[in-house]
Amino acid sequence: MKKSIVRLIVCLLIVSALVPLTVQEEAQALTTTVRVGYCDQMPPYQYTGTDGQPRGFHVDVLEYIAEKEDLLLEYEAFGTTFEALDRLEEGSVDIVLGAAAGKYFGYHIQYSNPVSTANLCLVASAEIAPKYQNENRKYYTVVCEYQMVDFSLLSTLTRGTTIVKGNQTSAIETLTEGHAEMIVGVKDCLLWYFQQHEIDDEYIILNNYLDAADFTIAVREGDRHLYDAVNENMAVLRTSAEYEELYNTWLAHDKGVDYQKILKYVLYAVGLCLIFLTAYLIVSYRAKQKLSELVEVRTAELYETNQKLERRTAQVEAENKLRYSIIEASPAGMVLVDEHMHIEYMNSSALQIAGIQTFRCGEVLGRLRIFREILRDAGGKIFAEDWDFKSGSFEFYKDKGHRIRENYRYSIHKMTLSEGDQGALITLENVTAEENEREAAFEKEKNETLNSLIAGIAHEIKNPLTAISASAAMIEAKGDNEKFRQAFSAFIPQEIDRVTRLINSLIDYARPSGSKIELVNLNEIVLSVAELARVTAKNTDITVEMDMTDQLQFIGDRDKMKQSLLNLVINSAEAIRQKQEDIQSRHRIIISAERIDDRIIIKVEDDGIGMSAFQLSRCMNPFYTTKPAGTGIGLALTKQYVEEVGGTITVASEKNVFTTVEIQLTAAGKEEEK
Repeated sequence: MKKSIVRLIVCLLIVSALVPLTVQEEAQALTTTVRVGYCDQMPPYQYTGTDGQPRGFHVDVLEYIAEKEDLLLEYEAFGTTFEALDRLEEGSVDIVLGAAAGKYFGYHIQYSNPVSTANLCLVASAEIAPKYQNENRKYYTVVCEYQMVDFSLLSTLTRGTTIVKGNQTSAIETLTEGHAEMIVGVKDCLLWYFQQHEIDDEYIILNNYLDAADFTIAVREGDRHLYDAVNENMAVLRTSAEYEELYNTWLAHDKGVDYQKILKYVLYAVGLCLIFLTAYLIVSYRAKQKLSELVEVRTAELYETNQKLERRTAQVEAENKLRYSIIEASPAGMVLVDEHMHIEYMNSSALQIAGIQTFRCGEVLGRLRIFREILRDAGGKIFAEDWDFKSGSFEFYKDKGHRIRENYRYSIHKMTLSEGDQGALITLENVTAEENEREAAFEKEKNETLNSLIAGIAHEIKNPLTAISASAAMIEAKGDNEKFRQAFSAFIPQEIDRVTRLINSLIDYARPSGSKIELVNLNEIVLSVAELARVTAKNTDITVEMDMTDQLQFIGDRDKMKQSLLNLVINSAEAIRQKQEDIQSRHRIIISAERIDDRIIIKVEDDGIGMSAFQLSRCMNPFYTTKPAGTGIGLALTKQYVEEVGGTITVASEKNVFTTVEIQLTAAGKEEEK
């Protein structure tokens, strides 16, 4: 009997020991395992610690959700988010942590509500930052994470090379190793890296907010249960104080209140209250009341912050759609190509200009006739190491008979695509109407100048004709005189040549102009302009002087250069006439030209009325004039033409003393002269 009782007790003990194990196994069997893929190169949001375990703000948020949903998480680290998304598509993982919403195309995924929202900022080294802030044309190498920054935003920051990396850490190391001069990256990642490596003082934030990135949890399309579980728990966490505590632990640069220190004081107060029970009860009550009020205030603040974040998220999504709409609606064609000139992207304007309905990714750009003209004009040097940006213009005939002409302006911006591959962004714009208006303005200015020359030339022609007529009348009386015949035979051809030169100069100037780029002899232009100026200034107190060296040649438009110089000379003559109304004296217009190294320096100087500082600052603005009957487009057209051929124009003047206009052009090389 006793042995039976002992056996019964032993059996009960064994059963009682096995029951918890069985229950535990059943509980574990009910637990759902979720495989998590994440990029571990984005601290402090998510990274792999020295112990090999995942760490970071996003990881703690996901652990909170797993605890609420009784999920067992299995983590797998990847070098980039793209690798994790590929595994999600393959089914190797169930979710991807830290996927930026709206940045990844071609995946069948759905994004959760934002786990966090980060600012993208512009950072440069302490050496580069002052130069960048003080320069207008900025050519610096910038690095960023692939798909994290729009190319349109990068083009507003720098015209230099863009390096694209797969993750934040690689992008930051590219900056710190000296391969890039600036970075557009996640602000918290940058600050974390600089603090960890103690290099905070070596880098400066140039722009705190360029854009925002919403980091989410990516779930496969169709996994509705997991997607709803993530979103529901995320909504609860975002409105709780626990979210703020997690945020302050990882991301807040000012940790705020030291709760451990407060706890120490509270415990000390509790110890005192054990001695003074009455005081303890009073303090405890008041502390509880105050804490309750603080919780209510903080809850309201967190709710308001959440509302602001949601509004900001909607705003960012709207801005992204707007940017895409702007690119598509842009009148300028935009084409992105790789280093082999294969098309990566074309906007609708580029398709319309090329005369096609759609494009195939990887198609050779040179097969499209109009873009073949750009490549020919660029000289095949798009990916040469010595330049990053090029612009130009060209004429294009739409029909084979060359009857329909259009003018186009283009620019080429070299950049670095993913995985270090080179590429280029080509923009193309139809400027036919603009060019037609410019030529019309040029012809109008030319006709007005022609009218001012006709009267002087007519008077100049009259003088030799009068002399010829008088000499002809004397033939009958002195025809037998040998000296008269000799003088007559020498005088008449000279006068006829003089008339011929004047008429040829006028005809040459009045010839219809067309945009013709050729090798131009500047000496001939200066001689012709000086001759016309002397005729116009004859019988006045103005002397036209000329000083130039031989062999001055450049590549440009002969007619436009002649018109430009003539505009300057006529302006000088009118400035002298305005001064002569107050002071009667002799005045000079000096036209000089010389070559210094590879530059041609042309100057038109006068001692006329001059300009004030206010007038000088606006003299090249279109339609600005100080003359009663002036149009104000002569000097503006001159500046425009000089800059078209790669030259510069400057004006120096002092009121009632002088005015000097200096034009600098690039002299033709030996190959061009041939």
